[in-house]
Amino acid sequence: MTVFENIKNKNIDEFVNWLSEHCSFDYAPWWKWWDENYCKKCESETAYVEAFEKECEHAYCELNGNCRFFLDMGDIPDEKQVIKMWLESRDEEERC
Repeated sequence: MTVFENIKNKNIDEFVNWLSEHCSFDYAPWWKWWDENYCKKCESETAYVEAFEKECEHAYCELNGNCRFFLDMGDIPDEKQVIKMWLESRDEEERC
């Protein structure tokens, strides 16, 4: 069996694990997808920061420890959850 065949034969959870272990980097396509679809659409919130003695803008997740788009998850989705959501999302090239 070739490497490609081995990868093709993985179920989605096995493939998610494989991508997370072998292809994790800051500009991975799933992080770009996450940023475009969620982070950039999330309005910042103002909160007082004692260390600076002033109010500062913060992302919702920084203040609350979870994502406003996925409140049912409890925590901010981890990389494997983001990869799986990305793999299950509609292919952007298909829309053109």
